[in-house]
Amino acid sequence: MNFSKNSEDTQCQVSFQLSHSCHIVSFSGDFNYRDIQGLISHIVNTCYASKADLGVIFDFSAIDFLDRECFLECQKLAQMIKIMGQNTVLCGLKPGIISTLVDLEVNTQGIRTASNLENAYHILGDSP
Repeated sequence: MNFSKNSEDTQCQVSFQLSHSCHIVSFSGDFNYRDIQGLISHIVNTCYASKADLGVIFDFSAIDFLDRECFLECQKLAQMIKIMGQNTVLCGLKPGIISTLVDLEVNTQGIRTASNLENAYHILGDSP
């Protein structure tokens, strides 16, 4: 399942896959705060309707830039899914994004992260 959000100056896409009892939510394109807010209800509803046994992995490996506001919205999204009883892991955050988030003193406490998809599977308890 794929969702797209287009505006005049940005295009973002989100794709869903069920793999190894996990939902993989892959982000690509350019995101801004409005785009991610517009996609949150679609993502939450999809995760609710088709619960994955192990959890949900948010894959950011195709994203080159993620500002503070977008990251905080993704963090809220992960919390929503966790409240629904599914574990979440963020993976694929590039060094530039990580550096920016640390420089901006974004609170990352309680966020489960992995360097890549394979490590995210391991965190959730499955090895592909």
